[in-house]
Amino acid sequence: MTILKLLLTTTLFLQTASLDLSVGSIVPKEDIAEFSVSNLILHNGDLKPSIGKDINGITYRIAYEAKSRKIIQISTFDRKFKSLDGLQVGSFVKATREQIIPTESAVLGPKTADGWRTVLGSEYEIVVLKNGVESKVSLGDESWSARAARNGIKKLFAKSEVIMVKVEQFSQIKE
Repeated sequence: MTILKLLLTTTLFLQTASLDLSVGSIVPKEDIAEFSVSNLILHNGDLKPSIGKDINGITYRIAYEAKSRKIIQISTFDRKFKSLDGLQVGSFVKATREQIIPTESAVLGPKTADGWRTVLGSEYEIVVLKNGVESKVSLGDESWSARAARNGIKKLFAKSEVIMVKVEQFSQIKE
């Protein structure tokens, strides 16, 4: 029984250690074969191959370029993930309207101290906290475009207003 535990622990350690989790690093071929999942729609709307991988007990979705295997986006919805400034999925982050950035597939928010981009929503909806009450806010109109969402932000929030917005996920993005 002890040998089996040692073998499992070693396997998990090697599995965790086999991937450098940073944008620009290369996904090993073995990881693609073992952890490949469906394609991932990037924040800019591109569709890329991806793997799902647990690293140090946190689940990540890692998108990469098909030919070079270079990582271009890392995302996590895992509530166990915590940024250096203490933010987790479900936390509220302070943002100004300039820091709320609608893209083709997500609504991005401010970066954390350790460089993770907060992702505040999808389909041009975010959850805000005002006077202790959570409310879902639609940023766009029936056109469902990033342009309409940007205009919606300008109508909904004053230029200098600080908004408390719920974090849905974290991403590192090739910029």
